[in-house]
Amino acid sequence: MDEGLSRRDLLKTAAATVSYLAVDGLPPAEAQAPAPVGTAGATPAANGTILALDSTSGVFIPPRGDAFQKFSYGFPEPSVAFDGLSIGFRIHTFENTYGLDRERMKVTPDDDGLLVECAGFVWAGGQQKVDGTLRAHIRRADAFTEWDAQVEMDQPVKSVVSIARGVPRGRLAGGTEDFFNPNDDEILFGYPWGASRQRDARGINTPLAMVEAGKNDYFFLSCLMDQVRVARLYFQPGADGYRVELVYEQAGWNKSNRLEGARWRAGRTKTADAAFQPHVQHVEQAYRLPAWEHRTDVPAWFNDVQLVLSIHGMHWSGYVFNDFAKALRILEWTSTQIDPKKVMVFLPAWDGRYYWEYPVYKVDDRMGGEAGFRRLLGEGHRMGFRFVPMFGLNSANTKLPDYAQLAGASTREIDGNTFTLAWVDWDNDRHD
Repeated sequence: MDEGLSRRDLLKTAAATVSYLAVDGLPPAEAQAPAPVGTAGATPAANGTILALDSTSGVFIPPRGDAFQKFSYGFPEPSVAFDGLSIGFRIHTFENTYGLDRERMKVTPDDDGLLVECAGFVWAGGQQKVDGTLRAHIRRADAFTEWDAQVEMDQPVKSVVSIARGVPRGRLAGGTEDFFNPNDDEILFGYPWGASRQRDARGINTPLAMVEAGKNDYFFLSCLMDQVRVARLYFQPGADGYRVELVYEQAGWNKSNRLEGARWRAGRTKTADAAFQPHVQHVEQAYRLPAWEHRTDVPAWFNDVQLVLSIHGMHWSGYVFNDFAKALRILEWTSTQIDPKKVMVFLPAWDGRYYWEYPVYKVDDRMGGEAGFRRLLGEGHRMGFRFVPMFGLNSANTKLPDYAQLAGASTREIDGNTFTLAWVDWDNDRHD
């Protein structure tokens, strides 16, 4: 092998060669190839132009860093140009994936943007077609761009995905987390709490992602929901920018043939705070969140708390970190360092083996029993401490006799699979 040709270049060249082989009865491959995206120095397409893209357009093939599973062919992604971005859509049901049928798309200008309508979808990478409708509105909102989409099919719709290009490369931040350098890795942010079985998904605390494109140059993507639903933001790098999938998922219990997608917002600002604040303001308004000082559901004593002290009782394996007697000694020492009235004491695993004992919620004898627990709380209250014992209501141990009372209850993911807390390696056998 020529050492001047890397294995990556060889694979890429071979893949391109196979893709462009002429086949009897089909037009030359060049006629089917998608237009390039994000070419340095290229003039942006006019607003409303439908770009013949697919899922491989403008991204590194093969990936140059950590990557996620993707189609092993180019899935059609006809996209509409608008103010430097190109926006396409993909639809997921519970049995397949669908894209827009370019031949049945219509783009109409309106007062503040574009109305995108599509009267049919494609599947099997464009080899098959099916009826369905998508209606999207892409518009200017002050200095930003916003869009939403509604989808309807003859079967339940699981999610609608917006696919954005024209997103600059740079350091990334998800939610309120710090910026980091992703290099050429593909990055998946999930809200809430990961919102994905993908092990490398990064959980974010609010559906917002930012790109630090340069000095005084920030780009953001924000999902403007008015109820908590799953949102995922998948960044796939290319030479000149990111291809970003913006996934909005239907409520898992709502198997509807129609899905009203969330509103997405994109924009550029000179500071990270200027990108962050409009998202926070939307959250405050949409969920009617009062300022902390105006909340009526917070007890007066909580406003004085300066320290939350976590005293963990017992490990899942049965190892005792702190029994009730030791916990009391910790509080006695703490009271010499800070006013106990300014301390809230959190007690995980007061009931024995961490997570193992749920949903029994009974004091463990090895921790000191009922008498030891009462003494801890009584003496702690006398000193001025406030207590919050941990009650894990998110799981139940199927191996406990008490589980029989809950056997008919379970949490299921949107696909119908039972959701379990089976990913923590409590016993260190290197298997969940």
